[in-house]
Amino acid sequence: MTSMKDRAVAALAIWLLSSPCLLAAVKPGELQVTYLGNEGFLVHSGSQTILLDALFGTGLPDYDRVPVTTVNDIETGKSPFTNINALLISHIHPDHFDLPSTVRFLRSHPATVVVAPGQVSEQIRKALAGDPRVLSRIHTAPLAEGSITAHDEGGVRIGSFPLRHGNLENAAYLVVLNGRTVLHIGDADLPMSNLSQFGLSRRDIDVAFVPFWQLTEDPQRVRTQIRAKVIISMHLIVNPTTDSSKGYMEHVGGRDGMLRQIRSAFPNAAVFSAPLETSSF
Repeated sequence: MTSMKDRAVAALAIWLLSSPCLLAAVKPGELQVTYLGNEGFLVHSGSQTILLDALFGTGLPDYDRVPVTTVNDIETGKSPFTNINALLISHIHPDHFDLPSTVRFLRSHPATVVVAPGQVSEQIRKALAGDPRVLSRIHTAPLAEGSITAHDEGGVRIGSFPLRHGNLENAAYLVVLNGRTVLHIGDADLPMSNLSQFGLSRRDIDVAFVPFWQLTEDPQRVRTQIRAKVIISMHLIVNPTTDSSKGYMEHVGGRDGMLRQIRSAFPNAAVFSAPLETSSF
């Protein structure tokens, strides 16, 4: 006769197998992406998790901000912001990086490294000058002209390289998570005239995070020189307040026109409409 315990175990197994959410959560090789705001993302696959441009305080009014409660969860390490291997920062602008938030994050995540260009990492080091244990987890991204420099950070294989953004250091990152390859190019300026030298089209990129202006104004370069299976558009204008953002939105026909252009040029593009949306690829 089947015991009550056996029946309970069987019922649990049936429930697990029939639950699409749980199946999605454990699917081998899956790359799970959660949009946080602007160019900020949580990316997870297997046992590896990274944050990209995720801590930037109030940011700028034209773009999505990370909700305050989510910022607190990231800083303090509440689920799903646990066991983060690395926080990657592309550049020093206030819609990508906030010093106090990053310091709080480092102190709450004792196993996480922060990787950033020198302009950013030096600010963090100065703020934490009296805490050598935390200082050891602040790593400056190597940005060699004309090549991708590979380095291991927090157990994750990362390639970093520079893409022009005015007179600032702007780090692009090529990250391998559980065998899946992710590209984040920060605020790369138009045109990305030096992109071809990095050989990205041969890297078998699964997901590329690309700002909207590259997708609407220079789509051919993105298609031929990045060749990602999935493009995720980022830095989308949500509330035009400056003359430049107002002029751009008028040029493309508003937000709907911007999204139509992106999807026309990139049928494989994913567009997140609000912070905390999650998709799997």
